[in-house]
Amino acid sequence: MENKRFKRASTPRPQSLGKPKSFTKPKGPRKPHDRGKTVYIGNLRYKRDEKGIIYLFAKYGHVKSVEIVTEPGTDKSKGYAFVKMSNSDDAIKAIAALNNQVVDGRTLKVSEALERDKDKRPYSYKAPSFNDGNEKKVEKKKKPSKRKKGLNVLFDYLKA
Repeated sequence: MENKRFKRASTPRPQSLGKPKSFTKPKGPRKPHDRGKTVYIGNLRYKRDEKGIIYLFAKYGHVKSVEIVTEPGTDKSKGYAFVKMSNSDDAIKAIAALNNQVVDGRTLKVSEALERDKDKRPYSYKAPSFNDGNEKKVEKKKKPSKRKKGLNVLFDYLKA
């Protein structure tokens, strides 16, 4: 087999085009991407649903999601929720406007949510079992049953 080398045909770029716009650097300082904020809402009415919370916060900006905290094992609300808003400025406006406002006859407590600890386990977490089935179960020793009082005590006394 013959080893043929091919040369790539290169077309020179005209000087008038310059660099493509996608490769040019933006002028000025670079702004970090705004990921939004999570807002804590406390002292909610227990029957307040997600749509009602979205309605409260939609006046101040775009709502990404709402998470109402419920009792484990039931769907009963604990009275507080977390709202994720897409813009930090909108979240700050909502906090300023809704904190200490009376909604459904209750005074809302609205603030910026603290970061969640990743090490904490959820309520439904069950610890892993280290018993692989080969270990014997330890049986509890049965305590001797107490003798009935009455005639048995009298008979024991007479035997002695």
